[in-house]
Amino acid sequence: MASTVEKLLRDNGYYLSDGHYKLVSGRHSNAYVQARISLMDPKINSEFRTISTELIRDQNVSAVAGFTVGGLLLADEIAKYTKLPLVVGYKPMNDVEWLGAENIRVNSKVLLVDDVLTTASQIRTAIRSLEDISNISELLILVAVDRSNGDLKIKFRDDEVRILDCIKIPLSSFNPSECPSCFAGIPTTDLSNPEKDVVSVVLTQPRDKSDFILKGYEKVYKMQRDQKSLDEMKAWKLWMPVLLAGLPMARAKEDSSLIKFVSYLTTIAGEHNIKPRVLSEIIGQLIRLSSIRVESRAIGCSMIVGNIDEIGNILESRARVRMPININHEKLTELVPHFDALLETNYAIVLSNDGKAIDFRRLNFSRSRRYIEGIELVRFVTANSRSIGFVLRRGRSAIAVYNNGRLEAIGELSERSGLWEFSRPMDRIEEIQSILKRNVQELLLTLVEASRELVARGHGALFVVGNVDSLNHTVPKIEIEPQNIKDMTIEDLVELAKLDGAVLITEDGRLLQATVILKNRDEGTFAGQQAGTTHGGSRKETAIRTSIECPNCAVINISQNGAIEIYVHGESWPISESFSGLSR
Repeated sequence: MASTVEKLLRDNGYYLSDGHYKLVSGRHSNAYVQARISLMDPKINSEFRTISTELIRDQNVSAVAGFTVGGLLLADEIAKYTKLPLVVGYKPMNDVEWLGAENIRVNSKVLLVDDVLTTASQIRTAIRSLEDISNISELLILVAVDRSNGDLKIKFRDDEVRILDCIKIPLSSFNPSECPSCFAGIPTTDLSNPEKDVVSVVLTQPRDKSDFILKGYEKVYKMQRDQKSLDEMKAWKLWMPVLLAGLPMARAKEDSSLIKFVSYLTTIAGEHNIKPRVLSEIIGQLIRLSSIRVESRAIGCSMIVGNIDEIGNILESRARVRMPININHEKLTELVPHFDALLETNYAIVLSNDGKAIDFRRLNFSRSRRYIEGIELVRFVTANSRSIGFVLRRGRSAIAVYNNGRLEAIGELSERSGLWEFSRPMDRIEEIQSILKRNVQELLLTLVEASRELVARGHGALFVVGNVDSLNHTVPKIEIEPQNIKDMTIEDLVELAKLDGAVLITEDGRLLQATVILKNRDEGTFAGQQAGTTHGGSRKETAIRTSIECPNCAVINISQNGAIEIYVHGESWPISESFSGLSR
């Protein structure tokens, strides 16, 4: 019977191999059994329940306990079949608490059920709390899948506990410092927190499994009386058809990254009274649009979503084309001919809080002796209205999100992994700021925005920010008047930085020099890298060496292949990866 279950696991995609997984224990493995999800599958749960009840037939068990999602689903089926009381565990903090413990009779032998056994770290946490229940005199453990090597010793009140398993699938696991996949540079799929992120779990599985996965989580949360999780599931259920239909993704890393990205956007949507579903649909539509070509031309578009009156007060000029009727956040792909005709740096589509497409507007603004245009105006609009901006640049699958006047998040289709990956530049910048111990947040955000514009135009560049007095460099080819970059436009910075040489900026934002060639020291080894041994071109090597020579500086390297990296102390904080085949 065990061989039948293993075949079912393999045939239904629950037995993963040839990967790189971070497990609940923190250890890494090249294979993984999705026991928890398989136990949500009724036909497989039934097989496990049949084996389980046969295993405990003569064990004189008085109650059944479970505390993980998969463990509870199997424990519930065992309890129903054997007509034994069920004790439900949940973890409000670091310890397991139990519902129904009052139903345990004096001197009871309790069956503790879990989905998978690897290092027993979770089981030991549950046992510590079960030891506080005086009516339990003996404990028996049953796991659906034992992937340990069979040498685990688990105790309950100093007595060794017997472990029963439905099926043994011993798999190798490693400390991260000794993991062969880590040494090989293979990215990990993080499975270390399996009880969270229900939607991400659904999206990582084929669509035909979504229904029973949602039902499985809902059943467990009801047993645990977890109303907060039930409310969150109820909210996500409205979005699920959109996510499943609009984002046909297949790999865990992408799905997890996507759902975190969408979840993050919903938190800022509330600030502007924008419906969360509008934002999730816009992301889906932008991902679709990124792959559309018109006569081999890539398309791009800019969108501003929010309070239409406030947006209209800034973007007063209409485009030269009319908005079709009845277009909303679900039908943006119908505007492909318009996006092909209207350059995303010149025009933006305005959508209301509920996702209705209002109009195309020109990205220019002239008032009180101030003139702003292009992507910089998207930043300005979001800084001066309750709105969120989205920009998809033609020629590159990259989505930029603007909020409160700054670049809030980036989504890019990685040519390295083939997945959509999402990040917040602010996270990296805050890390850099903590290392430099200086407030360079807004300054670096502005330079990252200029860097993205340089990439879009196919230019490389180098910005050095901080105490640059100690750096040796050539005489600049162009003498400039010292000025603060907050008084410059993105266009000004781009035109200056695209010229050969580095741009030097103080930590308070004063632009000191441009078009200078940095003269790094020729001798010595820096952070394990000897001169001339770094890879990626002379500009990248200069960026690394400059960040080491000038420990109070952040160096932004923009490669012509599209990579944007910030270097501090020789270490890299990637903002955007390289790409190939950019079409303009």
